[in-house]
Amino acid sequence: MLKPCQYCGEDFAPPTLNARYCPDCRCPRRGGLNPRKRWRTKNCKHCGVEFQTKRRETKFCSLSCTGHYGTSSPGYAEWRARKRLEIEAREEEVRKRRAEERPLRLERAVYRYWTRRQGIFERIASLQEKRRLLQTPKECLECGGVFTASLARKVYCSTECNTRNKRRRHKQVRRARLKGSRVEDVSAFRVFERDAWRCQLCLVKTPRKLRGTLKDNAPELDHIIPLSRGGEHSYRNTQCACRKCNGDKGNEIRGQIPMFA
Repeated sequence: MLKPCQYCGEDFAPPTLNARYCPDCRCPRRGGLNPRKRWRTKNCKHCGVEFQTKRRETKFCSLSCTGHYGTSSPGYAEWRARKRLEIEAREEEVRKRRAEERPLRLERAVYRYWTRRQGIFERIASLQEKRRLLQTPKECLECGGVFTASLARKVYCSTECNTRNKRRRHKQVRRARLKGSRVEDVSAFRVFERDAWRCQLCLVKTPRKLRGTLKDNAPELDHIIPLSRGGEHSYRNTQCACRKCNGDKGNEIRGQIPMFA
């Protein structure tokens, strides 16, 4: 049984009883009319010519009609003049507001200029201070030699002194941890300065310049209770000793633990 299509008028065999459109006019995905067949006939709102379009909201047949629509209407000139006066009034208001805000903007610009200039001066001063600190001679914390550091945080004169200091400190810490004793980050130079660079066993002077040498009065870090006997690696259990006394002491307990480390 054939049935006329309600859109194009052609007869077609409906697949269902409720089918109203032929397969060419029906979109199988959307369930509605095929958008390629959905042409609408309209009259141009400006020139009155009939034209076909797919969009429901289209009112003009071409771009020229869209641009010229309204220019021929009676009130178009008055509307255009009124719009021009509104635009001029708005521009005049903006100019007045900018003229009133000009001193404030100038003050802000001057403040920003001097703030940036002051920041630049402070940065230059900090760089000069860093350069001065780098040019100041320092004493190596390992050998006591005087050197000029390339970095502000550099405290050793060479890589050898840095490696020697790290190995000795790590060895002492490792030995204390093996015995289960308390471990602190002990600086040998702080201990030497605390003990006034003097051996606490024989009270002989241990000059700083002899640090790391094989002289008998070279300063060395000594543990009052040796690490082999479970002594802790801390400021309380360390003292300044000359190389001779430190070698003679060996594994014995000598010295007095200070009350204040």
